[in-house]
Amino acid sequence: MPTKEQIEQIIKELQKTLHLQDWEFQLYFISEYEMKDIMKVDHLDTIGCVHRYQNQKLAYIKLNVDHSRINESWYATVVHEMLHIHGLVLHDILLNATDDTFIRNYYDQESETYNCTLEKIIVGLYPVSNFDYILNPQNQTISDSIKPMSGMTPIMRGE
Repeated sequence: MPTKEQIEQIIKELQKTLHLQDWEFQLYFISEYEMKDIMKVDHLDTIGCVHRYQNQKLAYIKLNVDHSRINESWYATVVHEMLHIHGLVLHDILLNATDDTFIRNYYDQESETYNCTLEKIIVGLYPVSNFDYILNPQNQTISDSIKPMSGMTPIMRGE
């Protein structure tokens, strides 16, 4: 698993890709116990979560470092949590519009499904290997360090 500093650098790069440059992200590594406390459940299979504050454009991404899949899933989890920012306005409108628990739960389920789909697309277009210059700086050549963002823009066919 990368260091906190490496993941923070990757978040900064992803902000450009996801059009979230105006947001401040703070990353926290937390334990399984802390995640259960945050999620208010006794048993969970959650690798990460995000707390977001639209007025301040501030988001706290928390990664459960005790999770058995953290080493292979940290990147997709970070992308997933960042995507939740885009659904924030709609979420707030819905919360103010209804007290109906069924509608709120349905929205939560559907938005999570939508985020999972977008996460897979983005991770496919922008794989973690795009960030090798951050994750493995000792393996970079001089030419690699001159263009660290090469490969970040997907190729659009037929244009």
